[in-house]
Amino acid sequence: MVLYQKNKFNFEKTFDFNNLAILADELGAESEFASSLVKNNYILESPMKINFIGEHSFFNEIVKFLNIEFNKKNLRNNTSLFFSFTAGGKGLPHKDNEDVTIVGLYGKTIYIIEDKHYIIEKGDMIHIPRGTPHRGIGISPRIIMSFGVYYDNTI
Repeated sequence: MVLYQKNKFNFEKTFDFNNLAILADELGAESEFASSLVKNNYILESPMKINFIGEHSFFNEIVKFLNIEFNKKNLRNNTSLFFSFTAGGKGLPHKDNEDVTIVGLYGKTIYIIEDKHYIIEKGDMIHIPRGTPHRGIGISPRIIMSFGVYYDNTI
């Protein structure tokens, strides 16, 4: 069952693209395109992803809460950031092999899940059970945090 909560988290600080650049530099983070819809002359329109950010100080309390709430068996998990610099950045419709909890950090993203539309903004949360078809589309430049809990050996 999809769980959707507006204003679940109250961030004292905004996590914006300056914070994203600092985080990538501090972690020496690997980044990748999060969609096969990349256009050579418009790469900034494409959604991008940075994995394994859960231990960064900005996310400690959120990840701790999500582990208690959605990872009661203490299974393997990964916390990633998905972001796009322009409106319209989108991934293909897909199903994940893991439970995914999305937290809005910056901007607006629409999630289409089983023909329903959910708007995710700063502080909003949506939990998407594994195997549930969904798609994220940036309505504005956006940054979201994704917390995945794995039931097998994949990451």
